[in-house]
Amino acid sequence: MSLDQLVLNEFINIEFFIFVVFPYIAILTCIVGSIWRYRHNQYTYSALSSQFFGSDLLVGWGLRLWHYGIFLILFGHFMALVFTEPYAVLKHAIEGIHPIFQVLLDGMRIGAGLAALIGLLLLIIRRMTNDYVRQVTSKMDVIILTLLLVQIILGFTVLITHYGIQSETFWFADQVAPWFQGVLLLKPEVPQGIEFYAAIHMLLPFLIVALIPFSRLVHMFTFPISYLIRPYQLVIWHRNRQKRLTTNKQ
Repeated sequence: MSLDQLVLNEFINIEFFIFVVFPYIAILTCIVGSIWRYRHNQYTYSALSSQFFGSDLLVGWGLRLWHYGIFLILFGHFMALVFTEPYAVLKHAIEGIHPIFQVLLDGMRIGAGLAALIGLLLLIIRRMTNDYVRQVTSKMDVIILTLLLVQIILGFTVLITHYGIQSETFWFADQVAPWFQGVLLLKPEVPQGIEFYAAIHMLLPFLIVALIPFSRLVHMFTFPISYLIRPYQLVIWHRNRQKRLTTNKQ
């Protein structure tokens, strides 16, 4: 076997590992690690909030822009990856009504990305400039923030490089969606013709998922869903409420 053939086989093996094996390692690590952390260290199962450090601008705007932006991004990606054909049909139908709707759809995607990017940058600046927050910042915080920042930048890179060259919807439908759906259905295949930066953008989320149990991101699993379905609570004051308010004002 020639040297070129050996190199090619090694490259194929690497591709198989990162696109077929690694996603399941990341998901399994997240599940097992999250359960272990909850059972053995339940009081750290949160974001370990440090919001009382810093200004309202960095904390308030940073958190709002980041969470609203990333929610819209994840929702859009989920629809495009899981419901690929209906998403593509609906998207082209809306764009076909009037050119302005295509501009609005692109503006919504770019706006969500910018909101997440600006929010994340504000949170990073806060951690760099606030002495108290910097003291409670762990190495894992730095790693997670760096990975999230790289992921968003790669997302803009993919959007810009595919805009005008080929429809991003078709790129999702032809290359990304089949691979992602294959992972979900336990029938993954190595995608073909993926640019290096696009491949990193596809795989980096799985690395972030694998790090969830070891970082503040574990707070995603502590959303108080029971608050939505529990009966209302009755608050009973044990002293005169008007007197308490008057005392506080003084």
